[in-house]
Amino acid sequence: MAAIYQGLPGGSIALFAIISITIIFLSATLDSSSFTLASTASKKLSLVQEPAGWHKIFWALVIELVAFSMMLVGELQVLQSLVVITSAPLILIMAMA
Repeated sequence: MAAIYQGLPGGSIALFAIISITIIFLSATLDSSSFTLASTASKKLSLVQEPAGWHKIFWALVIELVAFSMMLVGELQVLQSLVVITSAPLILIMAMA
């Protein structure tokens, strides 16, 4: 992808913009995921309260560790197996709903 953009006029600027947008998207996704997990895992949290900061940081680190470990393994078959294993309980929940 980088080679394609480098060949275009103004490709360096477009590549910088795409990298910046990707970083913003990924950081917002990690923030919202850690917030959701911390809210779900917190006991006695009302609708107007936010989870503790350390709790959000804990879940963000857990998500990052999972992502880094999957990158280190680097095999697509491992990722496919993980998706099948984690989606099996969700299929049952969706069927009951």
